[in-house]
Amino acid sequence: MECHTCAHKGHFATHCPARKAKTVHAVLAENGSGESSEEELFIGALEALDEGEDRFETVKVNIRKVSVKLDTGAHCNVLPLWMVEKLELLPLKPSPTKWLLTFSNHKMRVLGEVDPVCTVKQKQSRITFKVVEERVIPLLGRKTCIAQKMITRIDSLEIDDVEVYDGLGCLKGYIYDIDLVENAQWESRPARHVPHSIRDQVKKELDAMDKLGVIERIH
Repeated sequence: MECHTCAHKGHFATHCPARKAKTVHAVLAENGSGESSEEELFIGALEALDEGEDRFETVKVNIRKVSVKLDTGAHCNVLPLWMVEKLELLPLKPSPTKWLLTFSNHKMRVLGEVDPVCTVKQKQSRITFKVVEERVIPLLGRKTCIAQKMITRIDSLEIDDVEVYDGLGCLKGYIYDIDLVENAQWESRPARHVPHSIRDQVKKELDAMDKLGVIERIH
């Protein structure tokens, strides 16, 4: 079996590494290399964080499932090049966006973009991803999260005739671990004087806290 692209044996032309590299560099050249007039989009952080710290969603691309991070602060969707190759989404399309800017002001060049048909919660739609060479985690930005109804914005919360708070709250069944300093040396300092202009206001607040049982008067 001989490849029609590079003439080497052992793979088909559709999976030829030389062809993939040629496609990527061709799109990169078409997108241009000047920085002065190139469009930039903000994407925040793309580190491989623990899924327990962030919200992730499973997206089906073609027949493969991809775990993507939901980032409402990002202006676009992002896929790394290695995953685009794995999902067989090459060749890339030219992208009007040339750079992606992270929270730490790190810039990543956009190689191009892909718009595969994706299935999210049994609903199919085309989603456009910006493709970068760095090995970042897949990401869905704010617009796509809203369009796919992955997040919901709550403008107001109304509670009808319900007393939410009544007196002082009490947290039960919680053990607080205090780090103590061994052989600590404490200094005894006099209490600070209350300015005369706010003495009445301070006394009123102290009397209210004493009445509620927050503090206790000591003679």
